[in-house]
Amino acid sequence: MIETTVPEINITELMERVRAEALRSKLPPRRSALSGETGHTLPPVAMLPAAPAVWIPSPVKSRSERLDALVETARTKNEPSSKIPKFLRRFFRKQGGYNRAVVESIATLSKTTDDLTRRLGEITTCLGQFNSWLLALHEQSDADANWMKAAAPGVSRTGTLENTLNGLESRHASLESALTANADEFKSAQTDLATRIQAAEAQAIGQIESVRTTIHQLGEDLAESRRGSNHALATAEKLAKRTQDLQAEFEQVGEHLRNLQAHVDGLAQRLSELPSVSESLARHSQQADDMQHQIDHAGLHLRNLQAQTDRVGTHVVDLQGQADRLGTHVNNLQGFVDQRATETNALRDTVEQRVNEVVSDSAFLKGELSEYGLLLQRLLAGEFKEPASAKKTVPAKAGSLGLDTFYFNFENRFRGSREEIKARVGFYLPLIRKAGAGTPRRPVLDLGCGRGEWLELLKEHKLEARGVDLNTTMVAHCKARGLKARLADVLEHVRSLRANSHGAITGFHIIEHLPFETLMQLFGEARRVLQPGGVAVFESPNCKNLMVGACNFNIDPTHRNPVFPETAEFMLASHGFDKIRIEYLSAVSEPGFEGSTAELAKIKELLYGPQDFGIIAYKPKKR
Repeated sequence: MIETTVPEINITELMERVRAEALRSKLPPRRSALSGETGHTLPPVAMLPAAPAVWIPSPVKSRSERLDALVETARTKNEPSSKIPKFLRRFFRKQGGYNRAVVESIATLSKTTDDLTRRLGEITTCLGQFNSWLLALHEQSDADANWMKAAAPGVSRTGTLENTLNGLESRHASLESALTANADEFKSAQTDLATRIQAAEAQAIGQIESVRTTIHQLGEDLAESRRGSNHALATAEKLAKRTQDLQAEFEQVGEHLRNLQAHVDGLAQRLSELPSVSESLARHSQQADDMQHQIDHAGLHLRNLQAQTDRVGTHVVDLQGQADRLGTHVNNLQGFVDQRATETNALRDTVEQRVNEVVSDSAFLKGELSEYGLLLQRLLAGEFKEPASAKKTVPAKAGSLGLDTFYFNFENRFRGSREEIKARVGFYLPLIRKAGAGTPRRPVLDLGCGRGEWLELLKEHKLEARGVDLNTTMVAHCKARGLKARLADVLEHVRSLRANSHGAITGFHIIEHLPFETLMQLFGEARRVLQPGGVAVFESPNCKNLMVGACNFNIDPTHRNPVFPETAEFMLASHGFDKIRIEYLSAVSEPGFEGSTAELAKIKELLYGPQDFGIIAYKPKKR
C-alpha cells in the first residue's frame, strides 16, 4: 500500500487555530473619536425651582352702606322740617351734626383707603415673588438653550457616526463573507484532495494486484513450460509482451504519481501561505473588533444622547406645564388685580364724588354764612330799609360833572376804540350763554358799564342786559345808544336788588378802583343777587406783567391798588363761589424781544406777557 505524506486537512480546526492566533496577536483597542479625548462633554441639566405659593388677599370692604347712612344723616341734619317756613329754615339747620357726619364719612373713607393700600401692598409683594420666579424661569431657559447649543455638535455627529457604523457593518459582513468563502474553498480542496488520493491509492492497489496476478500466472506458465517444452517459446513471447504491458502500466502509474506529487506540492504551497492568510485574518479580525468596539461605543453614546434627549423632553414638558400653570395663575391674578382696580376706581369715584359734594356743600354754606354776615352788618348798622324806587336816580355830587366828562375823554384816549374793546370782551359771550344768562328771568348786570361796549355786544346777540355806573357822562352816552344803563353807586345798587334775581354779574376794570372793604362787600352782594348756577365775571389789569404793574397801571389816576389774580380768586372763594378759574388775556402782539433761552423766555413773559386777567366764578346750585 502506497503511503502519502499529505495529512487530512480539518477546516474547523484550522479556523479555530486562525482565531486563536488572531487573539494572541490582537492589538490594544483604539480609542474612539467619540471618547473624552476630544474634550466634548455635555453640561449638567439645571432644574427649575417650584413656583412660589401665592396668597390672594380678601376683598376690601367699601363700607358703602355706612357712607350712605352718614350722607343721609348729614342731609337730614342740613334739611329742616318742611313745616318750618322757607325764610326761617336756614336758622334751623344743624350744622354741628352735619359737620360730625361729614368728618365721620371722611374717616370711614380714609380707613377704606388704608385697607385698600394694604391689600395693594400684599399684591405687590406677591407680584415681586412671581417676578423673581419668572427671572429664574428666564435663567432656566438660557441654561436649556446653552445645553442644547453644547449638545448640538454631538447631535450633528450622530449622522456621521451612523454612516461610519453602517460602513463598518458592511465591511464586517464582507469579511465574514470572505472568511466563509475561504472556508468553503479549503473544505472543497480538502475533499477533492482526499478523493484523488483515495482514487490513486485504489488504482495503485489494483495495479499491484494485477502484477501479483500476472507473476502468479507466469509462475504457473513456467511450471507448464517445464512440463512441456513445446509451449516454451510461446510462453516466453507472452511473457515478454506482458512485461512490456506492465512496463507501460508502471510508466502510467509513475506519471499519475508525479501529477499527484505536483498537486500535493501545490497544496503544500497553499498550506505555506496559510500563516499570511492567518495574519490577514487576524488583521481583519482586529479591524472587526475595533469596528465592533466603535459600534458599541457609538451605540452607548447614542443611548446616552437618547436618554438626555428624553430627560430634556421631560424637562421641557415640565417647563411647559409650569408655564401653563403660571399663565393660568397670572391670568387669575390679573383678573383679581383688574377686579381690585375696578373696585379701587369705583371707590375713588365714590370718594371724589363725596369730596366734591362736601366741597360743594361747604361752598354753599360759606356763601350762606357770607350772606347772613352781610345781613347782620346791615342790621347792626341800621341800613336795612326798603329798596329805593326803581326810577329814583342818584344825584351827582357837586363838582363831579367836570370830572365825569374828563374821565369819559380819558377812556376815549387811553382805553381803546369801541371795536377793539368789543373784540376783547367777546371772549366771555360763550360763558354767558352756557350759564343760561341773558334772558328776561336771568338778565346780565354790568357793574361800571362805562361807554357800554359790553352792553352793546350783548344786545347785538339778543341777550338781556343792563348796566350801572356812577359817571353821568358814561350813563348818558349809553342811553344815547339805546342801552339800558342806570346812574348809581354799584354797591348801593346791588344791595337794592332782591336775592337770586340775575343770571350773570360782570365788571370790567372796576375792582382796581374800589377799596378792599368795598370790594369784599361787592363780592358778597354779587353772590346774593346771582341765581343758583349764575356766573360772575371780573376783569382787571394783570400786575404779574411788570410793565403793567409798574408802569401802565399808573396811567389811570382813579386806580387805587392792583389786584393780584390769586388774591381775587381767594376773595371770591371766601364768599362761597366755586368753579373759580383765571384767564390771562390781551397778550402783547409784537413784543420786539426774542426769548431764545429759558432765562430770556422768562424775562419776556414778565415784561410782555398777558396785560389783563379775567376771573370767572359760579354760585353753587341749590342742593
